[in-house]
Amino acid sequence: MASEDLDAQDAALTTEESQLRYDLSLLHDELHGNLGRDVHHHADAIANIEKRIRAIVLRLTQVERERIELNIARSL
Repeated sequence: MASEDLDAQDAALTTEESQLRYDLSLLHDELHGNLGRDVHHHADAIANIEKRIRAIVLRLTQVERERIELNIARSL
């Protein structure tokens, strides 16, 4: 793969990672802000947020793996 292609993929991963981290921050604020005050009345909403957080963390892990693969490809 050409160096430019690897750079473009890396830039796309960086953009996606930034957006995911921002989304994670918003979910964290929502979870610990308004919903955290009245846990019993918002149990379903909290469960939904926690599910979304797990999905984001899983994708962040995948992004890191893809970045490692790009670095390996660059070194070859």
